Amino acid sequence: MHPFIKDLIKQLIRFGSKATFVFVLILFLIFISVAIFSHNINNLIPEEKRTYTVSGEAKRYVVPDQATITVGTILDGTNVQTIQKQANDRINNAIDKIKVLGIAEEDIKTSHYDISPNYNYETSKITGYTINIALKVTIKNLNKEDNMTGKVITAASEANLNEVRSLSFVIENKEAILEELKLEAIDDAKSKKDVIANTAGLKLGDLVDISFNGDKPYYYVYDEAGSLSTTKSPSSESASDITIQPGTNELSVTVTLYYEIL
Repeated sequence: MHPFIKDLIKQLIRFGSKATFVFVLILFLIFISVAIFSHNINNLIPEEKRTYTVSGEAKRYVVPDQATITVGTILDGTNVQTIQKQANDRINNAIDKIKVLGIAEEDIKTSHYDISPNYNYETSKITGYTINIALKVTIKNLNKEDNMTGKVITAASEANLNEVRSLSFVIENKEAILEELKLEAIDDAKSKKDVIANTAGLKLGDLVDISFNGDKPYYYVYDEAGSLSTTKSPSSESASDITIQPGTNELSVTVTLYYEIL
């Protein structure tokens, strides 16, 4: 064989060996890089834990200890100064009568006072005026025997504020009661946890999460105890007191506990 050809074959064999080695080395490096990348990604993504949930509930019926009532009236007239005076007289008279009942001055405030003209749209002229007035009263004594809410309504109506526009009952320490109910709901959930898990054949680990639902106070719970009735006032032959009882409000909390399943 010609020496030139022999030398060429040797060079090709040598080059092929080097190329194969480089190719294999590149494949090896790629494999190592992919393995390291996959390992890091798996470490970044937390392993999803199976959880078991159990719910508990606590509720309490509470008698409200405060009431907020808004009373008012509407006056119409052709002379704005005249009906303004009438409105002021009614507001002042109502305030005086309500204060006599023992309601503090800071618990009585004018919540609405609006004057609007009335038009004849055919002639585009003002034909009169309307005044809308309202008084908001906070009652902090809801003793059944005192019937303070009914007396406030009666006093306002005697001063010609003859509309009861809103009446709501409030539990002053509601947040403190809800905190107590949260603890009771947790105890209720824990009391169910082991029984249900053992029945299902589950082995539970640590508590991993907790959530609350509800915290829902129910106002305006009117049954027999919350209805309105009219009785003869012992202090007046012509006036009548409205007997108002707040009944009870339901405060309720639901809790969900999340436990790790081992």
